[in-house]
Amino acid sequence: MNANPIITKERFPVHSGSLSPKYIREVAEDFFSSLSERTCRTYEQGLRDFSKFIGESEIYPALLRFLRLSPIEAYRLALQYQSNLRERGLASGTINTRLTALRALVKFMQVMGLIQWDLKVKNVRTESYRDTSGPTQDVFLRMLKKAKGQRLSAKAKRDIAILMLHRYLGLRRGAVVNLDLEDVDLSAGKIAVLEKGLQEKLIKTLPEGTKAALQIWIEERGDHPGALFHNFHRDITVRKRISGTGVYHIVRTLGEKVGVKTRPHAIRHSSVTDLLELTNGNITGVQQFAGHKDVRTTCIYNDNRKDEAGQLATLLEEWDKTAQK
Repeated sequence: MNANPIITKERFPVHSGSLSPKYIREVAEDFFSSLSERTCRTYEQGLRDFSKFIGESEIYPALLRFLRLSPIEAYRLALQYQSNLRERGLASGTINTRLTALRALVKFMQVMGLIQWDLKVKNVRTESYRDTSGPTQDVFLRMLKKAKGQRLSAKAKRDIAILMLHRYLGLRRGAVVNLDLEDVDLSAGKIAVLEKGLQEKLIKTLPEGTKAALQIWIEERGDHPGALFHNFHRDITVRKRISGTGVYHIVRTLGEKVGVKTRPHAIRHSSVTDLLELTNGNITGVQQFAGHKDVRTTCIYNDNRKDEAGQLATLLEEWDKTAQK
């Protein structure tokens, strides 16, 4: 009887002696080719982190070491990695994404016949949205004003467009990073956005102010194809697509300039909450705006906006005070 119920069978690698980092890379490239560009980058980031955890500087030698383990050893190492991610204080969503990347690649290696075991380490429990607040309207407008006042006009134009996409389209940081010039149709007032978890881009309507901000930035950027937003490396020849960290830094810095600590996703929180207020709780419309797969996520924002629990707590307290008189 198998001593570990998580691993279905006590099976070992079938080709462990003939495997090489080069061959692992070739097989992994087939795996990555089936993923979207965004998912590919996310999985590679997770696998690089796992590689560092087991003491390797490169992904493929690390994977080779991992695949040569017995199922029990692999499972224990994956659990140790999960514990390490928790100890580092990473969000449950980030932990689960990195575990998913590892599981998915192991499963692909199994399908390809390189190993005969599967990795069944489970995700950690995710917490529901608790704090759905974000920068107030006043704070956002002050951040926008600070962006407009930046000395480097090109950077100002880029940062304004990014801020407005976060606020007025509710885009996640990853969606902003993945935008290409070809995704923007200024004449039609549309933009194609790759939402979280989707394989195909969705067409969204640009509000007039956001469209104008994008037009100003594109005129500055130029009409060459590729990433819509790039960094501002001193050497123009090595400029490349802005990273998620870069977008985070833009928002964080502008927030600090007006005396608040915020982040890109907090602006999205504000947009969703403010729209629920403006529409008197139009759950369906705001769900579509935010791209929430599950309407219950939008309902959490609505519940937090109304704070019915807080109102009931006050009601109960007042009732007890009345009884004491």
